Amino acid sequence: MLSAMRPLLGLVVGMAWGGCHAPALAPESLQELENAPGDFVVELAVVEGDPSDEAGEARAVQTVYVLWPDGSLHHGVDRVRVREADWLPPLVRVLGRKEMDEVWLKVRELRLVQPGRLDEPMNFKLAIPGASEAMHVGKFAGAQRRWSIVERSYVHDSFVSPLQKLAQYLAELAWVGERGDDGRRSSPPRRGGGPGEQE
Repeated sequence: MLSAMRPLLGLVVGMAWGGCHAPALAPESLQELENAPGDFVVELAVVEGDPSDEAGEARAVQTVYVLWPDGSLHHGVDRVRVREADWLPPLVRVLGRKEMDEVWLKVRELRLVQPGRLDEPMNFKLAIPGASEAMHVGKFAGAQRRWSIVERSYVHDSFVSPLQKLAQYLAELAWVGERGDDGRRSSPPRRGGGPGEQE
């Protein structure tokens, strides 16, 4: 799904790396970093089966989170999946350095720092999960390394996968539930302000 976003990801990561000639960190060193790398990027796409389709046809809802190195957090929901694969959702807030470090820590805690891992890409525009299924694709970058992880889960499964937990975490940061159906707040994006956060 996110394959068409690679040029944009490469551009942003390249800008973050500008002027940096240090070699990429070894995988074990990257996993031990306590603070978010300066080129830290998270792209997480979720496609969930939608059992509410009155026509009785298979349908899916697409949710996308994108976090850029400057702290810009984008989130959007495409309920009828009319967006193209390179869709960048609206900007909802800008995280400060402390919040970026916390996101990095969460990614580490969930053992999602796996440099070099490249799961088989998935075309989300063609993938239609069942009503009780969900698919997650996470794409990450940090310290001049990139990796991707794909998971498939079931709504009634008691096991909550790492990417599911990350989606829940990003949803809190993006104020999901506080915003309208169009995924926008009534006020402009601002720094900080999340639950329990301090600037």
